[in-house]
Amino acid sequence: MGQYRNVLKETQALPLGYLSGLDNQVKKLRNLEASGEEFKTKNPQGPEEHIGMIRDLLRAHNINVEHFKTIGKEEITTSEFILNCEGVNFFNFLREAPKLNIPLNYISIKPASGFSKINATVRFIHVP
Repeated sequence: MGQYRNVLKETQALPLGYLSGLDNQVKKLRNLEASGEEFKTKNPQGPEEHIGMIRDLLRAHNINVEHFKTIGKEEITTSEFILNCEGVNFFNFLREAPKLNIPLNYISIKPASGFSKINATVRFIHVP
């Protein structure tokens, strides 16, 4: 019994602002439920969104996409990018690619004519 008294003494009341915030959240959730709108959670992004994210990162590093294609096998899709760019830009892209959280499963790098640029092929796998 003494333990409960000590815990009760140490317990502090929640501020009214916090409680009113919770009350507002409950009202919003009830309104969503009443309107028939589903509770939405963030679903994993599909291949189209992944490809858009990859293209944005390529553009950010001033990398030209010479050719693009998707390869699909049932539920797993792979996107292939054939690139022509400066080597430094490509390696900066590779350094940031893990931030996309899209598995990179193939890389090929070859010197372009004149050796000032490279031709690179990268493939990303889009797992559901």
